[in-house]
Amino acid sequence: MKTLEQVRMYSVPVSDPRVRELITWYLKALQRAVDIIWENTEWRYVFPKVEKKSGKLRVTAPYKVKVPELPRSSAFKKRLRDELLKECPYAKHWVDAVIRTAYSVMESWRRYLKGRAKKFKPRVRRRFARCKVTLMRVDYERKAIRVTLKPGEYLEVSWDKSGSPGGLRVGEWERLY
Repeated sequence: MKTLEQVRMYSVPVSDPRVRELITWYLKALQRAVDIIWENTEWRYVFPKVEKKSGKLRVTAPYKVKVPELPRSSAFKKRLRDELLKECPYAKHWVDAVIRTAYSVMESWRRYLKGRAKKFKPRVRRRFARCKVTLMRVDYERKAIRVTLKPGEYLEVSWDKSGSPGGLRVGEWERLY
């Protein structure tokens, strides 16, 4: 027996000043997390390698390059979480989302590894906030998603067909199962 899981993301316009404040805090915390990870990143060299595959010689790394090794110990992640929690007015799960996104930003920093950028710290420019599943609750009867902002404070986003532009897409997805 197989279980099919699909995760879909949609942009839903929400006009609530709390969302703007949350996103502003999220970006500052995300950049702070990237800064802390960057300061604790160790660098190692990767040298050119020549490999023989199916009778042909291939160069896997054309030149010597410094590669970042991100700190992944649980002690470091705990210190990072404690540091970010000092200035967090929201639920603690938001800090966990920030840390996860910061590691994602650092891992996807490919321009440097491909030689198209200098060794500069990544900067977050786009305004967004990534919400963990533990911060959301879906009410299928009312067609609404409740997002926890602070303990006891919630934001409700409706995905009703009449109200949101993403409603038709979500409705079509719901009909599939």
